[in-house]
Amino acid sequence: MYELLALAKRDGCCDIRIIATSAVREADNSVNLIGAFSQEVEILSGDDEACLAFDGVMSSSCLAGTPALVLDVSGGSTEFIVGDPGGCSFTRACCLARCA
Repeated sequence: MYELLALAKRDGCCDIRIIATSAVREADNSVNLIGAFSQEVEILSGDDEACLAFDGVMSSSCLAGTPALVLDVSGGSTEFIVGDPGGCSFTRACCLARCA
């Protein structure tokens, strides 16, 4: 992580954000992990995490103008997200599957 921060600063990035998701929300040592960074860490709620994943999928031109169901299977949880080009209308996170 420190290498990525250094690269971003070297290349002139002035708005650097560290954003954490379910893995940090659920970790037993999240306080230690967050404390290891030299700047604020934003921990996303499950709904915010799901909506960002949905927005990323909906940015595909092949989905323009259509409603969609997105499944986001990740290391901490699986999100079911329903919405349309206007945004998320339903999200549900569960431990249906975890990738390790």
